[in-house]
Amino acid sequence: MDIKAVDKQAELLKFERIWSFESIKRQDNNVNRWDERAEEWERTLYTKSGKERSELRSRNMCDFIRKEGALSHDYRVVDIGSGAGSFVLEIASYAKYVKGLDFSSRMCALAEKRIKEKNITNASFEVCDFSVVSVDELTKNGKYDLVCSSITPAIRGKGALEKMMSISKKYCFNASFVYK
Repeated sequence: MDIKAVDKQAELLKFERIWSFESIKRQDNNVNRWDERAEEWERTLYTKSGKERSELRSRNMCDFIRKEGALSHDYRVVDIGSGAGSFVLEIASYAKYVKGLDFSSRMCALAEKRIKEKNITNASFEVCDFSVVSVDELTKNGKYDLVCSSITPAIRGKGALEKMMSISKKYCFNASFVYK
């Protein structure tokens, strides 16, 4: 298929409709649900197979971003919907500073515990609901070189993607499912 032959506007509208519909239907963007899941994640992340799966997925994403030239040792990075912090832990070895944002205080506490265990000093986590926090608040210390999100209910729809782009001065990376 020739990419130039695709009606880009029609494709964009199609995905906006799918994404908007699914955003309304799906109820996983609930703080209590993710606070409850933190215990499950903690148990899984401290098993050999859970740790290996998490680390492999994070390493593969990080390798992809690096190969695309979107990550440098002097970059400030933010991970939206960071959960238990697996991606933040991986990317911290390649960036100057990385911050994880998640609206679940229990996920952030688990992530903080993990960075302390690994003696990582260039990462932090903040309880933050991306859907309601302002761009000004997110960029009070400047825009980020790289803004990431991965399979998180925090990024739903065109507005969330635009918000991601508005807090980035260089690159954005979003890995997500498109449901039908």
